[in-house]
Amino acid sequence: MPKSSACTECESNRVPVAQAAKELGLDIGTVRYWIETGLLPIGRYVKRKGSKRGTYMIYRDKLDAELGRKGEQRNE
Repeated sequence: MPKSSACTECESNRVPVAQAAKELGLDIGTVRYWIETGLLPIGRYVKRKGSKRGTYMIYRDKLDAELGRKGEQRNE
């Protein structure tokens, strides 16, 4: 079953934790902790069923808003 276009769009707007940390000038562990505790509103932590692990969902638009960039060109 193919992914819906909305789901594909969500995937393309996600940012890896390492990239978010680099752009924010923070340590990866700090970004993870702040997301889990709600101190950094750029995404969410989703715990996997039956596992101790989870996934960090960081969204480009929320990261850009946190950085004060709205619609600006970013340098990666």
